Formats: sequence, structure tokens, C-alpha cells
Amino acid sequence: MSRTNHSVRTRERLTAILVLVVIPLTLLAGVQLLSARRWYFIALLIVAWLLLPHFFFFERRRPQAREIVLLAVLTALAVISRAVFFLVPNFKPVLALLVIYGAALGGRTGFLLGALTALVSNFLFGQGPWTLWQMFAWGMIGYTAGILVRHFPALARRWPLAIFGFFAALCIHGGITNPAGVLLFQAEFSWQAVLASYALGLPGDLVLASSTFLFILLLAPSLLTKLARMRRKYAILPE
Repeated sequence: MSRTNHSVRTRERLTAILVLVVIPLTLLAGVQLLSARRWYFIALLIVAWLLLPHFFFFERRRPQAREIVLLAVLTALAVISRAVFFLVPNFKPVLALLVIYGAALGGRTGFLLGALTALVSNFLFGQGPWTLWQMFAWGMIGYTAGILVRHFPALARRWPLAIFGFFAALCIHGGITNPAGVLLFQAEFSWQAVLASYALGLPGDLVLASSTFLFILLLAPSLLTKLARMRRKYAILPE
């Protein structure tokens, strides 16, 4: 195995451990030990975990300023896309952008952009302990898109990506954020309350999933092409 391939596999393993083990444990520990009262601290801790793979990568390479600028611009675009549609509940392009980001830039960057978008946009929409669960859910959408496209490149086409976006919004976003309310605001956990949260959240989740599907169809062809061209031209954010 070449040194480059070994480095890629190491970063992939580190990201998977952080996303699938460390960050969920951080969320649960925050809820149980801190009673979600110090959620700002937990949010910053999650961002710190997410930055670890980037720092690991940057130690072996000098990052260019345009890489940092690109991450900031993409986060800003996702935040703006959520703000522009604030009058239409649940009908927003933000998750569509996160799916496209993950597909174009990889799972590691997709998770980071998703978590940052949730954290930053909630300064406009209202911060609270629910932000932590949105950070995780939106990050998982970007991460899953990146991982699946890496192993199944055909998924990066317009229609397959739109179908993925629909189910990602419905299952990943809804599957994480709906029961989060039970953990955060119910004195005692119960499966009946979890099922009720899914039932109550389903209409809104379907609207969000449908808008994600629609916006991916509209935005994916041009955005995927532009991001891929930028990545090749400037050799930025490689996996």
C-alpha cells in the first residue's frame, strides 16, 4: 500500500470513529451529565472533534488559504439558504446543499460543513440544546453522502442523489432530531414518547424531504460540476 493510500485510510478510520462513536457519546454524556445546561460547551467540543481529522491532515501538508475560505463560503451559503426560506416552515434547500457538499467534497468535509451550518444558522433561528442534535443530524447527512458516493460513484448523478436526499432528510434528520426532544425535555425516557415524536414530526419531515429532493434536482448538476472543477484545479480538500 502506498503512503498516500495509507494516509487516506487512516483519515477515513479516524473520521469514522469520531462520527460514529465519539460524537454520539459526547452528545449522550452532555445530556446525562450536564443536563444540556452547558450545550454551548458541548457544541464547541463537537466542532473540536470534527476538526481533528483536518488538523491531522494539515500536519502533513500546508493548507492554502483558499481551502479555509471555501469551507467558510460553503457554510455561509448553506446558512443563507436556510434564512431565505424562513417564512416557509420546513421547505428549505439547506439539506440539499449539505448532500451535495458531502458528495462533492467527501464525508469528512461533509460532516464538518453540516455541523457548522447547524451551529451558525441557529444564531438566526434560535440556539438551544436542540442545536447539538441538529449538528449531529446534518453532519451525518453530509458524511453519509460522501461515504456512499466514494464507494458508489453512480450515486453522484442527479436522480440517485435526489432520492438519497429525500430519505436522508426523512430518516437521518427526522430519525435523530425527533427523539432528541424526548431526551432533552421529558423527565423520563419512554418508547411511547419516542414513537409519538416520530408521528408528530412526520408531516414536517415529509415537507423537508420533498424540498431536499426538489432542490437537489435543481442544484446538483451545476454545483457538483463547479465543486469538482475547483477541487481538481486547486487540489483542495482531498480525501
